[in-house]
Amino acid sequence: MKFDFFHDNIFAPFLWVILLQTIAISLANLSGDVQQSALYTTRWSARAGFPIFLIAFGAGAFYKLSKNKMSASLIRYRRQWGLAFAFSHAIHFIFILYFLQVNDRPISIENLGAGLIPYSFILLMALTSNTMSMHLLGRNWQRLHWIGSYTIWFGYASSYFGKMIDIKTLWIGLIGTLLSFAIIGLRIIAKYKLKA
Repeated sequence: MKFDFFHDNIFAPFLWVILLQTIAISLANLSGDVQQSALYTTRWSARAGFPIFLIAFGAGAFYKLSKNKMSASLIRYRRQWGLAFAFSHAIHFIFILYFLQVNDRPISIENLGAGLIPYSFILLMALTSNTMSMHLLGRNWQRLHWIGSYTIWFGYASSYFGKMIDIKTLWIGLIGTLLSFAIIGLRIIAKYKLKA
């Protein structure tokens, strides 16, 4: 029996997070300037979580549109992909705090800004990603995760869309925006295919 660490096992999502975050942090710290490295680490640690989010957010759509070994694995471990995303953004949050410290800025609601809203949903979704919470919350569990998922999606989509304004980040913004709307398109197609 073949055991694939990066594919069909419960630890795969977390291993991907460690790999992507390691690459992102390494790239961000190529600069010798501490403040610049802190800024880049904050940005790239957020971007490293984006593919993990796309997988968790689109797992159901992938499976409905194409039932195969890969999509079956994604749907089987969808909860783990969601928790892996929460883990990835916990790393990102640590680097936000580091960035504030390096720049002598206090840790406050003002400095953390609108990011507190998606972070609140990430925390709530991670804490309720278990069978007991599903039973206790009933339909509210589905509402929480639906609203939370789309709040996170909006955070990424709006961030990438905004980057297209600056020529320096045009390509990153364009790719991120296209992927953001592509995953929504897949979810819509999968929804109507299920009804057909």
